[in-house]
Order: sequence, then C-alpha cells, then structure tokens
Amino acid sequence: LGNFIHKVGITPDNDVSNKYKTYQITDLEQPSYLTKPRLNDNSADVKKIEVMLDMLGYEVGTPDEYFGEDTERAVRLFQSRSGLYVYGVCDITTQTKIRDTILETKFEQDTQLEFAINLLK
Repeated sequence: LGNFIHKVGITPDNDVSNKYKTYQITDLEQPSYLTKPRLNDNSADVKKIEVMLDMLGYEVGTPDEYFGEDTERAVRLFQSRSGLYVYGVCDITTQTKIRDTILETKFEQDTQLEFAINLLK
C-alpha cells in the first residue's frame, strides 16, 4: 500500500509455529552394527550411516553406499563433538552414538511452507 516498513516490519496475517519431531527407534533404518565402515568402503550400512549423519546436520554429500572423504570428515567431526576417539572409522560405538543422538534430538520441522501452499490452494 506504499507504507514505509523499513525497520518497522509487518504483522503477519497468519502466525505459523514450527513443529518438533522426535524419532523412535522403529523410525530409523539402522545399520547392521556388524561392520566398521571406513574410507572407500561400499555397503548398505554406509548409506544408512550417511542418512543418519545427514539428519543430524553433518555434510556427507548425497547419501549413497560409498564412504568417501565427505563421509569420513563428517564421522570425524561427529566423533570429536561427541567425545569419542577421532579416527574417521564408523565403529560400533560411533554408530550407536549416532543412533542415540538422533533418538535424543528434537528436530524442528518447517511447517510454514506447507501452510503457505495450502493457503494458496
């Protein structure tokens, strides 16, 4: 309407708060916990680990079955932040800690986009 809003802002017509989701163990596709994936390994377990690290915000590239340098870097960073021995191998302790961290985390879900799309319909 030609109103000056710089440093004033606008009041939204609809206030949409984001929701939070917690995961249960049955929600997760978990690795077998029988292997210790490391650099250059290929397996279904690698992809499951990458997906879980990605959920936690660690950059693994596109989750696939290849344990590349991005995945190794993500594992090392996770190990460092979690107080684990840092060596880039996703051993059983690291896999378990990744799973437990997901189960203990409340993930924020952006419901604003979904609300806006429904509003426009």
